[in-house]
Amino acid sequence: MNDLSFEIKKHIKTYKDWPHKGSVFRDLTDIYQHPEITQKCVNRLTERYISSNLTHIAILEARAFVLGSMLAARLNLPIILIRKQHKMAGEIIESQNSGDQRPLQMRKDACGENDNVLIFDDLIAKGHSTMAAINLIKQTGANISEV
Repeated sequence: MNDLSFEIKKHIKTYKDWPHKGSVFRDLTDIYQHPEITQKCVNRLTERYISSNLTHIAILEARAFVLGSMLAARLNLPIILIRKQHKMAGEIIESQNSGDQRPLQMRKDACGENDNVLIFDDLIAKGHSTMAAINLIKQTGANISEV
């Protein structure tokens, strides 16, 4: 692990069995409380995706909105907001995440065929929300480049 990775990782707190038993939650809140570390994270992510063929970044509610939006702005890419039911206006599409949460939604016109989408989230516990996001993006005909 290089010095930058170590510097970023020391600002990530780990909580076992949260939000569900068997999950490991890595909390980024401490990163957001240190703007210089936040910038280093965005810089590292930018390096990873600057030469990619991404056309959009889909960001899952809600903590991922912070880094995901900063990354999208840096890459000059539009964002796709993926939110819980009843939080989106306009023509929306919906995907049940098969978990115990409300379905996820996004605007129907957020992306389409020939678009290449990065799905960006800060927490994958059981994977229900991630699978719902994948389903939403696929409904538009867009390609999922990476999760």
